[in-house]
Amino acid sequence: MLRALGESTRLELMLRLGQAPASASGLQHEFSISRQGIMKHLDVLRKAGLITAERSGRAVVYQVEPERMLHLAAVLSELSRGWERRLAAIKHAAEAAEADDAADES
Repeated sequence: MLRALGESTRLELMLRLGQAPASASGLQHEFSISRQGIMKHLDVLRKAGLITAERSGRAVVYQVEPERMLHLAAVLSELSRGWERRLAAIKHAAEAAEADDAADES
């Protein structure tokens, strides 16, 4: 999922599809890349499980997969908590070292 979103155009497509479902043709008019380019990006997002594709008449409409996005949000939240813990531990160690240095200088 993260690899799929690591490319800026795909991230922009996800943000756009988060607003409303759209077809590749509709998205082509909003982005400055070819329809074929849009289709390749949509295929990566679909294979990552981030969007779904449903036929509506002659068009295929793409939309965000909400359950997968909730899972991604939970993963990112856990990663964030892990970094917060690491940074707090580094801060604590640096403050303890600073206090030791100050005590040694006294």
